[in-house]
Amino acid sequence: MKKNVRTLLIAVIAVVVLAGAAGLLLLIGPQDNADPESGSSSEDAAKVTILETDPESITRIAVENKKGSYVFLPDEKAQSGFTIQGMEKQDIRDGYVQYSTQNGYKLSAIRDFGERENLAEYGLEAPEATYTMTYQDGAKKTVRVGLAVPGDAGRYYVALEGETRVYSAEIYGLMLDSALGYINTTLAISSSPTTVEDTEALAPTNLDRVVVEGKAWENPLWIEKNKNFTKAGTPFFFSEMLMVKPIYASCAGEGWAALRQQLSSVIADRTVSVDVSQKGLKEYGMDTPTVEVDYVMDGKTVSLLVGKKSGNGYYIMKKGGRAIFEIGEDAISSWTDGDFYVKTANYVRQYNVTDIQEIEIQTWEETMDFFIEQIEGAPDESGNNTTMYMIRSNENELNFSTFEDFFARISKMQSEGMPEGPLEGDPILTITLMYREDLEMGGSQIRFYYAGDRRYHVVYNEEGCYVTVKESYVEELVEAAKRSLGDIVSQEYPE
Repeated sequence: MKKNVRTLLIAVIAVVVLAGAAGLLLLIGPQDNADPESGSSSEDAAKVTILETDPESITRIAVENKKGSYVFLPDEKAQSGFTIQGMEKQDIRDGYVQYSTQNGYKLSAIRDFGERENLAEYGLEAPEATYTMTYQDGAKKTVRVGLAVPGDAGRYYVALEGETRVYSAEIYGLMLDSALGYINTTLAISSSPTTVEDTEALAPTNLDRVVVEGKAWENPLWIEKNKNFTKAGTPFFFSEMLMVKPIYASCAGEGWAALRQQLSSVIADRTVSVDVSQKGLKEYGMDTPTVEVDYVMDGKTVSLLVGKKSGNGYYIMKKGGRAIFEIGEDAISSWTDGDFYVKTANYVRQYNVTDIQEIEIQTWEETMDFFIEQIEGAPDESGNNTTMYMIRSNENELNFSTFEDFFARISKMQSEGMPEGPLEGDPILTITLMYREDLEMGGSQIRFYYAGDRRYHVVYNEEGCYVTVKESYVEELVEAAKRSLGDIVSQEYPE
């Protein structure tokens, strides 16, 4: 009985094993190479070499496609070993050349379809591209590139000239494009590009000077490094970059961040033409550019011209060059925005209270004086000397907090735009600020002229840098000064 049970168990196990094997075969299905019409499998394809030769044995690779033709020639100076004939003076992306020329001296099949009668089915009777290698012994070999393999990006049907054996292989995309595709479209790039999120005035910048002008800018934009920039831990800091024309303002906010980001990385979408004549430059609007940008970044000067609008953006070029590129409108939107100075959403000029020793306010009714004294305080816990500030006026000591509110209004004047028309009459309000003697900066004067429509024109130091502010701002400024004068304290200003 036990023997029969054992035999039955063995039989059951055998059936289970056979059933599992059969199920596995059904799941796997037939292999590609089981059907001779399907070609060899990808596993075998690694063994199929279409072309393989020493690149130094090639004297030229002639490419022809539906967008034009060009020739690769040996070049010992290039890392790729090749250059493009007639484009030796252009800024060619050598890495792209290397990818393309590799198709000429080392080409392996992804799949071997074997001999085929109907080459048209693979786009090989009227190929998308051909490239012909000429070798040192005079021999030639041509590769025909047909249709793209469905569902396989970068893979095409290929065949050697004079043969009907069809393969699929990886062909670099520029082999089906014009020679312009090899030109470097990076017009400017920073070693440390900024992002649009860098919106704070104290964010570090790699820019030293920016000038933007052209038809899009009725008033040219000038931005310079702030020589008196300080990173003091008070709300009254200077901006690292200052707009000096058409108005005087600190650079911060989304407008400045967008401009910084778009200047630090200028990459065109495509090359339109090279070796354009002076007459030809006019056709792209470069004789009267929409925008002309000059700036210093990472210690190097960058000069770019933006011409007419194109189908997908604008034409752009390096100043003094002869190559025309196309760049998307979004990539240079801050350049073409002539109202940038309004959209910086920041203050006209910011002062550091610790740099000022005297302020005089002269209104249409009275004159108010404030004196800021530095007083050495008791050492802190680390033994370092501390500095306190006392505000005096007419022999009275004033409450520093109330004065701080007044001073913040001077430092946080927001522009309503550029004045229209000349300044007329005498100033209604004049603010004179004298810097500490050790700074050797002299003084600064701000004058307010009534311009009608509840607006004032504001002029700084005869600099020609002026803006428009609301009448309510001027009224609040004067009221804040009066409050500060009236808030007299009898004790020293606390730490």
